[in-house]
Amino acid sequence: MKNKLLILVALFAASAGLMAGNLKGVVKSKDTGTTLPNAVIHVMGTEIRALADVDGSFEIKNLADGAYKVRATFSGFAAGVMDVNIAGDTNVEFKLSPSSIDEEITVTANRAVVRETPVAFSNVTGDDIKGKYTNQDAPELLKSVPGVFSRSAGMGETELFVRGFDAEHVQIMINNVPVNDPESQKVYWSNWTGLSGNANSIQVQRGVGSSLYGSGAFGGSVNIETDNFSVQRSYSFSGAYGSYGGASDNSNFNVSFDYSTGFFNEDKMNFYFRYERKDGESYIDGTDYDGHSYYFGFLYQLNDRNSLTFNFHGAPQKHNQAGNVQDPEFLIKQDGTLYGRTWNRRHHPYQENYYHKPVFEIHHEWIVSTDSFWRSTFFATTGEGGGRYLRNDRLIETQEQANEYGAQIGEVVIRNGYTFKPNRNYDPGSGMYSNSWKNDSQNDHVQWGANTSFKKVFSPALTLVTGGEVRFWEADHYSQSKNFEFGDEGPGKGAIQVEEVERRYDYTGETTNASVYARLQYSPIPEQLTFMFDVQYNLVEQSVTENAVRQYDFYNRQWTDIYARTTRDIINNWTHDEDGNLLTTQADVIANPEASADRYERDYDFLQPKFGVNYNINENWNVFANYSEAKKEPKVGDWFPRHSVPKSEDELKEEDLTDLELGFGYHSANVAFTFNYYMLTFENKIQSVTDNNGDRETLNAGNADMNGLELSFKWMVNDNFTWSASYTGADNEWTAPNSNIDVIFFIDADEIVGKKVPGSPQTMFFTELAYTEGNFFGYLNYNFWDDYYTTYDNTNVTYKGVTLETLNDDSTLPAFSEVGLGLGYNFELDGGSALRLVFRVDNLTGHKHYNNASVRKDYGRLSSGPYLGVVQAAEETFWLNLSWRF
Repeated sequence: MKNKLLILVALFAASAGLMAGNLKGVVKSKDTGTTLPNAVIHVMGTEIRALADVDGSFEIKNLADGAYKVRATFSGFAAGVMDVNIAGDTNVEFKLSPSSIDEEITVTANRAVVRETPVAFSNVTGDDIKGKYTNQDAPELLKSVPGVFSRSAGMGETELFVRGFDAEHVQIMINNVPVNDPESQKVYWSNWTGLSGNANSIQVQRGVGSSLYGSGAFGGSVNIETDNFSVQRSYSFSGAYGSYGGASDNSNFNVSFDYSTGFFNEDKMNFYFRYERKDGESYIDGTDYDGHSYYFGFLYQLNDRNSLTFNFHGAPQKHNQAGNVQDPEFLIKQDGTLYGRTWNRRHHPYQENYYHKPVFEIHHEWIVSTDSFWRSTFFATTGEGGGRYLRNDRLIETQEQANEYGAQIGEVVIRNGYTFKPNRNYDPGSGMYSNSWKNDSQNDHVQWGANTSFKKVFSPALTLVTGGEVRFWEADHYSQSKNFEFGDEGPGKGAIQVEEVERRYDYTGETTNASVYARLQYSPIPEQLTFMFDVQYNLVEQSVTENAVRQYDFYNRQWTDIYARTTRDIINNWTHDEDGNLLTTQADVIANPEASADRYERDYDFLQPKFGVNYNINENWNVFANYSEAKKEPKVGDWFPRHSVPKSEDELKEEDLTDLELGFGYHSANVAFTFNYYMLTFENKIQSVTDNNGDRETLNAGNADMNGLELSFKWMVNDNFTWSASYTGADNEWTAPNSNIDVIFFIDADEIVGKKVPGSPQTMFFTELAYTEGNFFGYLNYNFWDDYYTTYDNTNVTYKGVTLETLNDDSTLPAFSEVGLGLGYNFELDGGSALRLVFRVDNLTGHKHYNNASVRKDYGRLSSGPYLGVVQAAEETFWLNLSWRF
């Protein structure tokens, strides 16, 4: 049942003296006559809703006499609408026909509604999620959504793209709480390992998001709701085991437990708890994952008009990473034991990500009156952890290197210490690639914020939604350098490894996001013609405060009492006397004249309008159009490189996007079809190049046109078969690159004009045939994508003079083609309990694919690059899941 959290206000009362009648009734299946417990009954044009009891009955008290349209919905059934005249007590009976097409039960103010909201969106229901979930990260559950692309390099290492926009340009929300990191704007799915198993519904809005989603909804938005409260007490246990075929013999598992008390204390309270454990290794070697997740929810029905929900959840984890750093040449070779499709350039036990980010939420819902609804949320998060990796490691490529390091070809090791000349201080700017060490980067944060939305239905023709959001973020970032390898030309001073030397950086970042918004929805012809007017004002304040770092004397191999900020200070005259004694003192630390205070602060503010119209031609067909403008501020890491003075505001500008969309749809009890065409103009697009050590060079690369066609189709063929499909055809091209892009693209600007934007596929197709018969269910699907460009000039790259055989001639990855199969059975046991068994196979045919590629540098190789790094997709994968609910 969808979104119980929002609809558990079962009976609403309105102002005294204005209501006189009661509406009673029952909701049944038209085909079988069985009642439908937990069906949602909505008095249309108001905020009055009721939840059917376990026998399908409901009652709404104190309705003012008059005519109403009343709507009943139930998951898997077509909605029913009745004209009802209230005059005292009135009884009705709803008979709903089975359907699985486009029924998403929700009262959330910022969720799109079919045949009403003029935007392109898709819903993934709780049944879809629970029928396919084994251990996937949430983005992997969205493969059927047009315009959406996800890829994974292991558990917790999944990435999401909407229309070619990465997650930094997509607003990701859980229960309407934004989860994008305000500084990096990323979403680290490793911190949300339990989200997929706890999700009850997901809505994806494509294109510039409405004002209700904030400035982060630049390329789209994903809203995940985790409401799992049960009407009655329930328990469930679940376990899954998966193994990889082909070249990999890795495996993993997960187990979970759910408990809900059901309603107690006169049906005013409900408690929910979930725990999940994941462990194992993904297809690529060296991608071990060890994670736990927990979720506590408490619902308190204060009265007929007010409810509070408290959520507390988190997912402490640690895992090793792969990333798009594998050279295809190494994967092709078979002459070494560490080569092959599962080889990992980062395979070293020290290279590990570890983090814990608990989240606390309070949601308040208030039915102000029959036509007004107010929802407010307060949230707070903390985070502790970071990532360990080898800095400037050595990749063993030759037998000579293997002999030197006592390793095998293909291994990753700590390189030998290089020499420091006498009286030379370690310079992280120029000397950082001459030595090797273990890096431990810490990123600890505190965040709190609130958002609110107020919905007022003035009449069936006019609705206003307004509200705002504020978020405060503070994070400490520092990089510890351990096991530092170096040597010195001083007498008797050979190569040495020091346990810890000075931090490479140490700073505190603060970000404040604030926005106010309003949406006016005007329907001059109710339920047929709707205009939407959206506007948002957004304010972003960013700042960086560097902390003084204790300096290390590499010549004497000891700590000093000198402290200096990494980029804001300069150490003058770092010298030693003839006996090697350090002459430099704290007085020699002076402010960097190029590092003025204003360079460490950024303020952005912008107005974002959106306009749309939806017209329902008849009860099945509708057309819609929308136009919007959006801006997006650079993230802190774009303008603050950590090792050099920040870029000026003129050097890095905010991104701009205009979006024009046209679409139409057909919706009936058993068929749903949508068509959408969009035209995006992307100006001042920010691009970066990142080496294997995580250092970035960033700039405004220029302008691009991003146009595309999106289709979705779902047909309930009969009581047993359902066929669905989606198609995306995009055309993302550079139109006006900036003249200095050779810094990150490694080619001149005139070579980029008219070339495809790399990084995600431009053609995608998904289709699935699902079957149910009694307690048996199954599906067969096919996932295809192509036109994934890997280089900026769309030409093939060479390594050591050899063209990479893994790429097509135009530098695209080979087409991805995957068949999936799922089979399941629901066993009904004594006492009302149920057992579900699901067997799932991904990539049934075992095709060898790559799901990510980009141009990179690698300073741990004989040739630092640039070269192409890829991520290998898994071959056949087998999953067995068993769940028991009672």
